[in-house]
Amino acid sequence: MEKKIAFLILLISFFFFSWSFFSAFAAPMPTGIAINEKTNECGKYWGGDERVHFDLKKNWEAYYPIRKIEFVTDYGKCIIKEHSSASECCSQLGLKYINYSNIPFNDKEKLGNSVCILPFHTDGVEYYDGISINKNTKECTELLQYRLKVVDDPLNNWKTDYDKICLIDKNWEDFRKVNFISKVYETPKGTCEIPYSSTNDNDEKQCCLSLGMKYVDNTTEPNTTSIVKNLSIIIVTAAFIILLAVLITRYIKHRKK
Repeated sequence: MEKKIAFLILLISFFFFSWSFFSAFAAPMPTGIAINEKTNECGKYWGGDERVHFDLKKNWEAYYPIRKIEFVTDYGKCIIKEHSSASECCSQLGLKYINYSNIPFNDKEKLGNSVCILPFHTDGVEYYDGISINKNTKECTELLQYRLKVVDDPLNNWKTDYDKICLIDKNWEDFRKVNFISKVYETPKGTCEIPYSSTNDNDEKQCCLSLGMKYVDNTTEPNTTSIVKNLSIIIVTAAFIILLAVLITRYIKHRKK
């Protein structure tokens, strides 16, 4: 009897695992606009989420907004677009840009059980948390968030060096006040901006119209993959319920004997 109960528990676990797999198959997609250059049409586009997916019609292309960001420092403010180089901000502030990887830091000695490694930056200002400025040399760079990696740790654990013990020159200051100004659409038909905090459902429509394009409500067509996926969830769920009902019925009959 214990084996049957264990089997039921295992079966229920498998069901919830399968359900989680289907449900978390894809993250929700951001809202954007879609453009058909041939017909000069434009419309709002949302690609779907983990439950459903919408395909664009033929000859339509999706465009997603990038953020316009303002950094506030003791040396003034700068405004750059997402994925831009920190050098653009430094230039607006009238400061000399230096790449963060060229700044000397304590990478030779062990600090307790840790060693210093460079901040994680790709091209541009990673995470848009802020920038760092040297108050003595007036140099400017990406945010100097060094990491402390635990020595000989097979899991490569690390933590952020908030105390700046990795820095040799202690004149570097972090400026983390960041304001998101707007969402910018860059398309072959031009550029349009939407206030970042706006929740107006007509924002994308106004964007399309400002590009000199005709606005349309429907830019998508049915996605058969989503339909099959949803049907699969229904079938798996139904099969589980039927199987569980049969097993419970047999268990009850066995107990009565």
